[in-house]
Amino acid sequence: MTPETSIQVRGLKETLNELRKVEPTIRKELTKEIKGQAKPLVDAARALVPSSPPLSGMTSGRWAWSSKAKSQIAIKMGGRSRGQQYTILSLRQNNPAGAIFDMAGKKGGKDERGQQFIANLAARFGAPSRSMWPAAEKMLPEIGQEITATIDDALGEINRRIVQA
Repeated sequence: MTPETSIQVRGLKETLNELRKVEPTIRKELTKEIKGQAKPLVDAARALVPSSPPLSGMTSGRWAWSSKAKSQIAIKMGGRSRGQQYTILSLRQNNPAGAIFDMAGKKGGKDERGQQFIANLAARFGAPSRSMWPAAEKMLPEIGQEITATIDDALGEINRRIVQA
């Protein structure tokens, strides 16, 4: 499972779908602007991921550490709907080794080696989530306000165009 942190706004999904049909250029501009506003969130999460393998055992094998653990943290636009809630964007760790670093220990180790791995990781980097959630807690209030203002501006522009038509 990919660790993910989201910003959600109620009642927006239908508006964005309609916008895609009626004014696709505004929809594309809105998506680009929101991703730009979320860049500090990506940067904050990347800053919490080590450049070198977090533990010596992560240098080789199936889940070997690479620099992609930082570079594959990204923003994904859109997502699940839950009732009236629609996820506008998600912060995602798309690298398997990076996801292990971030979330190992969330559900506990199944065997002695797994428990030792989790204990060593926790001793050096703290409890899960080690990068994604701390970055989100730090940055979401600020970027959430910016994104909400951007959406409000876009909806205002759409309303002005509808009234003029």
